[in-house]
Amino acid sequence: MDLWDVELPHMNGDILDAKYIIFSGQELTAQQQASWFALTEHIDRFAAADLVIIAAPTWNWGIPYVLKHYIDVVTQPQLTFNWTPEDEDFVIKYLKLWLTTCMGCELKMINMTLSAAGEEELQKSYVQANEKIDEICNLMNSVEALI
Repeated sequence: MDLWDVELPHMNGDILDAKYIIFSGQELTAQQQASWFALTEHIDRFAAADLVIIAAPTWNWGIPYVLKHYIDVVTQPQLTFNWTPEDEDFVIKYLKLWLTTCMGCELKMINMTLSAAGEEELQKSYVQANEKIDEICNLMNSVEALI
């Protein structure tokens, strides 16, 4: 399958709504069912393969966006994997590498991994993120005052 020639479903709107509705055990609308089916067709095709060969270049320490899009389509919690907050977050590593190596940035990272763990954990993550932002701003103001 040449991913440049495949129309992959966009991971927004009806698909995301359908995903969370399914996980909560509720019923989908007809449009959500159609959108979800478009996604699960790709999961079924991948699961039915006896062999998968991926030929992809490295783009800025990552993969081409069409491969990332495909991975996002076929990788769905509770369908193809189970996620826990303890799982490694590759985004942090990737962003640190890009921002420090290519862009010459000094970093202060705020990780909100728990945002996928439900509304209560999301609210805790927002509080922790805001506290960290305040801490970083206060540190920057202290440094500016010394200059």
